[in-house]
Amino acid sequence: MSLDFPNQKGVRQDTGKTFGFSNIFGIMDLTEFTCPSCGAPLTIRNQAAKTLTCSHCGSIIDLTSPQYEFIQPEKIVAQPVSALKLGLQGALGKPEPLSVEIVGRVRYEYREAYQESFWDEWLLLTADGQTMWLQEDQWEFSLFRLFAPDTPFNPAEAPDVIVTDGCYWAVNDRGKAKVAFVEGELTWKAVLDEWSDYLEAESGAEVLSVDWTEEEITFYRGGKLTAEEVYAAFNLGSPPREEVEEALEAKEEDEEEEGPEEEVESTLAATSGRLLKGPAFWILAVFSVLFFLGGCLADSMGHRVIPKEGRVFDPNGAGVFGPYDLRKTGVHKLTVFAQVPNGVVLPVDVDFLDEEHNPVSLALDCDFWDESGYDDEGYWHETHSRETHRFVLKEKGTYYVEVNSGGREQTASVGVDLWEGAFFPKPFWTFGWLSLIYPGFVLVFWLVTHGKGD
Repeated sequence: MSLDFPNQKGVRQDTGKTFGFSNIFGIMDLTEFTCPSCGAPLTIRNQAAKTLTCSHCGSIIDLTSPQYEFIQPEKIVAQPVSALKLGLQGALGKPEPLSVEIVGRVRYEYREAYQESFWDEWLLLTADGQTMWLQEDQWEFSLFRLFAPDTPFNPAEAPDVIVTDGCYWAVNDRGKAKVAFVEGELTWKAVLDEWSDYLEAESGAEVLSVDWTEEEITFYRGGKLTAEEVYAAFNLGSPPREEVEEALEAKEEDEEEEGPEEEVESTLAATSGRLLKGPAFWILAVFSVLFFLGGCLADSMGHRVIPKEGRVFDPNGAGVFGPYDLRKTGVHKLTVFAQVPNGVVLPVDVDFLDEEHNPVSLALDCDFWDESGYDDEGYWHETHSRETHRFVLKEKGTYYVEVNSGGREQTASVGVDLWEGAFFPKPFWTFGWLSLIYPGFVLVFWLVTHGKGD
């Protein structure tokens, strides 16, 4: 696992001292220095370590910085209970056991079936300075080594069966987990309460584990161990058999009762995550935004044409606006508006006339109103005072707009605005909504499968 986080403030000038130390590994180079936060003496056993947690004040120290800056200041966290502990030495591994010492530990917490769960990962240091990870999860143990797959893959988009290194790996768990506790030395920069993604898969007796953040992906490969093997390796005697059996039986029962449902939920969550990060989601979402922006732009396009004489009345008693000298063909926009007294409904007929006052191209029936009253919910008021229509003008020339409100102009006023050089926005709106169907479905799917749709 490898996580990179920015350093925080809190630097002390200190010079480390390297010396030899004799233990079951023979002579090992160790580095001694003082904690930059509390000044307590500390020792680095693993020269490849990137962080060290002060056992006195809980500060997490960045060992890659020249002055040993601390990543996270003093934060004392209660030590989780386990039979394993830092400093234990033993022989572990298959087929030939290797001499190892526990030098670090990290506890992860995650949410499963609406409950908080956890597992521990112990960093083991071998006699030749290599590292392994021992995973402890409710009396189930696995031993992992860092490795590089022959066929790298993106775990965030991994299917339920992964093919790599000549094996078929069946994914049995994936999700997010946060760092809940750290102690000792770690080979990556750890920060409490930071989240990362994980995936685990099996191929026969082998186990594949992947951890990743936005910056880095780390692959591990190993196998399972029994509690008896781990206890024997570190001379811890025999594990509490009844407790182990009860825990494993309870876990099997949970998997039988809830396994299929949880597996489906996990698969759906993974699928929704892949769809959300897929190119189709983002391409269509971008197109949808562009279409909506195009609709807004099309709706506002055009310039207003000013009539030469304003409004006059023809011999039939209808109001006529114009003449309008239209110099462009194509899409034009006509807006009819009215000021209607409360309680009045005003029907208006609109005709577009040529220079000879003959109707051409457009005939509209508009209704305007202003009404109010009271109902069970109290006072209400509704009004409709404006309508906009677009039409295509085929020939340039002089035109008029005739408005006939059935002789009711004395109770209401009616006006018109004519625009040329306009566009039809409806195709943009239509394509915008169509482009939004798939992204909207994927987003709702993701929210539901990640428990955010309640």
